[in-house]
Amino acid sequence: MVGRLGDKLVDRFGAERVFVDVESIPPGVDFADEIERELSTCVVLLAIIGPLWLTAADARGSRRLDDPDDFVVLEIQTALERGVRVIPVLVDGAAMPRRDELPAALAKLARRHAVRLDHDTFRADAGSLLAHLDVILSEPVPAMPRPVESVQVPANNRYELGTLLGRGDISEVYRGRDTVLGRNVAVKVARADHANKEYFQQRLGREAQCVVNLDHPTIVAVYEVGDGKGAPPYIVMEYVDGRTLRESIASLGPLKRDHAMALMCDVVEALDFGHQHGGLEPANIMITRSGRAKVMDFGVAAGRIADKDDEVRIETIFGTGHYVSPEQTRGHTMDARSDVYVAGCVLFEALVGRPPFVGGSTMDVVLLQAEKPPEPPSAHTTGISPELDAVVLKALAKSPADRYQGAGELGKDLVRVRAGLRPSAMSQ
Repeated sequence: MVGRLGDKLVDRFGAERVFVDVESIPPGVDFADEIERELSTCVVLLAIIGPLWLTAADARGSRRLDDPDDFVVLEIQTALERGVRVIPVLVDGAAMPRRDELPAALAKLARRHAVRLDHDTFRADAGSLLAHLDVILSEPVPAMPRPVESVQVPANNRYELGTLLGRGDISEVYRGRDTVLGRNVAVKVARADHANKEYFQQRLGREAQCVVNLDHPTIVAVYEVGDGKGAPPYIVMEYVDGRTLRESIASLGPLKRDHAMALMCDVVEALDFGHQHGGLEPANIMITRSGRAKVMDFGVAAGRIADKDDEVRIETIFGTGHYVSPEQTRGHTMDARSDVYVAGCVLFEALVGRPPFVGGSTMDVVLLQAEKPPEPPSAHTTGISPELDAVVLKALAKSPADRYQGAGELGKDLVRVRAGLRPSAMSQ
């Protein structure tokens, strides 16, 4: 069955993008060195777990799993340390191990959402896994972070930069320390390869203008904006201790229904308050340690499209195409109803584990957004009520006139469903 999965992976993504474990390592090559090399560009590691994985390998009770030099153990441990997405794949009736059954180095694996591959349902199981991988692999592979000392810090030297938290097409975000107020912050600075280009300075400056005056508990606060005089432009933001919705789905799978609705209630509050259209996606939604949502990067997509003199590619305007409204794909003006549609895409993904429309390229997805009617979340996962299906489908209506007319209306229906009441979406 593992071989069948390998064939499907190669068919879908090409042999040059699929690294098949020990079989691909030439004789005489050090496993640890090869693992380090392969994982330096790896996006996803599929950890195959069979029923004998936790079984003692010999009469003394020793388990292969407890050997720190074992290839599989070393591979998974290295991936977890590097932050590579690890998806456990359960085969031949295997069960997901508990945390106390794993060595300390692999303890995080127990919290990963697993995929089951059974002989009788292999086609459907593998299809679901491939669809999830399509979403992950459609994202650009992040470049390796450069040393912090090479980053140009704001001119006043008030902020000390630490760990790299994220990297975008024009900027990098670092965990920082405000030495005056003694608090942790997040500092977004222009990437070194774009810092001296006027176009990118203007884009980062526009991004700051979109968010600097927004003060709401569901929006990541902006504390200071640098104008680029004497140093690259920068934005000092609230540091949120948590992970993005995208990271949560990638590592743990779909959210539980009630948690997904609670998060989206926070998100639509931010949308209703911000009145900034474009830019919402799972990567821009932070989930705090307490389980609440905070939205980042308001209105960034709208700011990009306004640059009519820029030579931009489809990918620059639409990203992967998963979080754009039908009217945006046609170049029409976006409004609050456009935000409702994208919020519907995010809610669908939070419930199902993938966006409502997936294609082979950005243009394929854009065309699906424009033309294909959405399917209800219950067609792809269990535990979704007809009431929640109705809310998602109304948010994803192709015509803005058929959607909720603002994020506040969507939020009210989510509150009704959480309370066990009939949503307005079922009254039409």
